[in-house]
Amino acid sequence: MKIDEKYKDGIVGRPIKLNIKELEVRPNKKYSEVIFCGDWHYGARECDVDRIKRMLDYCLKTKTYIFLMGDLIESGLKNSVGASVYRQIHNPQKQM
Repeated sequence: MKIDEKYKDGIVGRPIKLNIKELEVRPNKKYSEVIFCGDWHYGARECDVDRIKRMLDYCLKTKTYIFLMGDLIESGLKNSVGASVYRQIHNPQKQM
């Protein structure tokens, strides 16, 4: 596959690595199932770990595609904005 010019690094012109995957459509369906996940904030008191595990188990069992969008861990540090560093239940190393 040839990388188009729009996928070049703007600073030094290196090609940007793309993870391209053609989604497979299951038999008897006209679409692929995709779940977008983000803002889990694992390590925060409000994070529902059991719900995340149920969702991931479902995706594994049904072979549903998952797109991770970000903010998966809380990772508040001493100099972070807000009070997350004092409210999180795991430090960033344990969250990873």
